[in-house]
Amino acid sequence: MSLSRKHYFKLANFFGTFEHHLKDTGVWLDNDGEDINQEFDNLIDNVVNFCLEDNRLFKPQTFRDEIKSVRSKKQKEYNNS
Repeated sequence: MSLSRKHYFKLANFFGTFEHHLKDTGVWLDNDGEDINQEFDNLIDNVVNFCLEDNRLFKPQTFRDEIKSVRSKKQKEYNNS
């Protein structure tokens, strides 16, 4: 099954929501001292590569921008509650 644009945006929503919770809980370092932010970025890179293999028309920057947009929206919701 090939992923559709709808699927890509749903994935971006999942990652943006996760990133919001990750950053707002103050969890930055794991027990080994690895930077979780770097690991999150690596995860996104891997997902982007997977999506590009699945669909050559996939737009990585649009995907990354949507993740940032979701994170920003979640942050605003959190600040307003």
